[in-house]
Amino acid sequence: MIQDITSAQNQQFKWLKRMMQKKYRDSERVMLLEGARIVNHGVQLGHLPKAIFLRYGLDHENVEAYLHLGCPVFVLAEALFEQVSDTVHSQGILGVFSRDMECALSIMGPHVVILDQIQDPGNLGTIIRTCDALGLTEIYMTKGTTDPYSQKVLRATMGSIFNVKLHTHVSMDVLQGLKDKGFALVSTALEDSISLSRLTAFAEQGAIAICFGNEGNGVSQTVLAMSDYRVKIPMRGGAESLNVAVAAAIALYQIQAKYLE
Repeated sequence: MIQDITSAQNQQFKWLKRMMQKKYRDSERVMLLEGARIVNHGVQLGHLPKAIFLRYGLDHENVEAYLHLGCPVFVLAEALFEQVSDTVHSQGILGVFSRDMECALSIMGPHVVILDQIQDPGNLGTIIRTCDALGLTEIYMTKGTTDPYSQKVLRATMGSIFNVKLHTHVSMDVLQGLKDKGFALVSTALEDSISLSRLTAFAEQGAIAICFGNEGNGVSQTVLAMSDYRVKIPMRGGAESLNVAVAAAIALYQIQAKYLE
């Protein structure tokens, strides 16, 4: 059944507007995904949306396809859809999904990733996508990391949000718990560091929890003090550093290479 919504006073529309705010998304443990590709990807993996919101005027065949999912489908007047759309050229499709879902992929290797106060949504989404591509499904994010369920981050993941398990707002006790379980804590840092090439040897010896830090300040001093090793990517050119998402891709491939052959 389709319900048309033409008034901003409609209760379902008011609920959707609330879900655009982090505190309400956190309270109800949902995420808003915009665009046919990412919504359809979630559905194909077996995740039933809590609700689908479509812009008025969308192709009839697409509307029928979403009706068959068995979830509530709402058609918003164009002016209302613009209020909840986060893209310039919207496809007119927005799905509300639960965060409480099983990771779609099996783990490749024993390693995990720690993100320490990453701030840029594009960087965070790209790192999540890279982890998915390399078979790293466990991601820990310290307090101060940007909201991984914001629409900008979700869009940057290109659907990889369904293939990883996120641990948010983790404390230093959680990181210490990883060490107690046998993980070697490895942090990226420019000073007092060994070459990234050594990561291959570490990865072969046991499980690694590799940490990437804030764009401006790097890994926090608290995490560095806990680290078993510090590594850096050797560079020959004049650049002082790499974008954190680029650095993460290089380092993560280094520890996952043998699982990708």
